[in-house]
Amino acid sequence: MKRFITIVAVATLSLTFGAIAQAQDAGPTGGQVQSKHEHAGGGGGLKVLVKIQKDVLASMHLTGDQQKQIDALNKSTMDQMKSMHKANKDSTDKKAAGDARKDLMKKYNESIRGILTADEFKTYHEQMKAKMKDYRDAHKKDKGDGKP
Repeated sequence: MKRFITIVAVATLSLTFGAIAQAQDAGPTGGQVQSKHEHAGGGGGLKVLVKIQKDVLASMHLTGDQQKQIDALNKSTMDQMKSMHKANKDSTDKKAAGDARKDLMKKYNESIRGILTADEFKTYHEQMKAKMKDYRDAHKKDKGDGKP
């Protein structure tokens, strides 16, 4: 059972990081999807995203109102992600669950775009993309798969 859970967790991480990597290279619509990558109680991937996001936002000079809006958005999205995880826990339609998570994360990213100015969002997006790549690269090294 422990091995099965490990396999599921690794597969979920792989699929999510792939989705995040593809989402960061959004086409002309400009919307990128950032999906969760862990099943640890739901919202696990969002927790990683929020941690990286805090580092990025710390380097930006946001207003108190912007920070409050982002904090509220993070909490709301985390709660929604946890609810989705619980609702889909026994579901056999993993594609529908994945699509719902992607839609939620797309809305999340659009909300961030609405909170930040155009220049701030550009900076935020570039820094998040770079830090997520660094995180994925470090995670690959930790897994010992030999890839940088």
